[in-house]
Amino acid sequence: TVKSALCDDIYINNQSAERGLLLLPDSHKLYRVFNEKETGYIENPEPLKEGEIYIPYSMKGLYNIEAGSEIMIDIPKDKTPDSERVKFQMKVKGFIADPKFGSAFMAPGRFFISDADIEKMRTYSKIVELDIHLRKGADYIKVKKSLDNSCGLLENAMSIFTKEECISYTTLYSDVGSRIVLAFVI
Repeated sequence: TVKSALCDDIYINNQSAERGLLLLPDSHKLYRVFNEKETGYIENPEPLKEGEIYIPYSMKGLYNIEAGSEIMIDIPKDKTPDSERVKFQMKVKGFIADPKFGSAFMAPGRFFISDADIEKMRTYSKIVELDIHLRKGADYIKVKKSLDNSCGLLENAMSIFTKEECISYTTLYSDVGSRIVLAFVI
């Protein structure tokens, strides 16, 4: 399990850019950081300091972001619809490749911030990312149903998906593109 936070909105250049972002601690190394020229990865990236954030590489072109850009993270103080907001100013330290979700996954983006920033944000928004590894031959549907009956997994989860679903969503664009080219060639 990974203690994380969920933010409602992220602002880039004073414009709302993304909604429902998952903020994970930097100490949980679930990503690879691109080097400055974006030709490869940094072998041992420095830990993030307070106020620094790694964002998915896919956002760089979408929002014209560079390393050093300022972004604002918006988190509600409580779960009421008209809740007061808490804003966290962050500086983009770099861009990441997320091996779990890739760049084309249709789910909330995963951003990485310092452990100290996670603790501050979890004051307002607590969420846990949980990976469950099934034994070979286990029935995914039965396990999911059993977990739901015992702890309300489906009711309390933001999203639930299998490794196969992650791979399917991540490779969706390339698979469709390849099939179109293949159909044209045939």
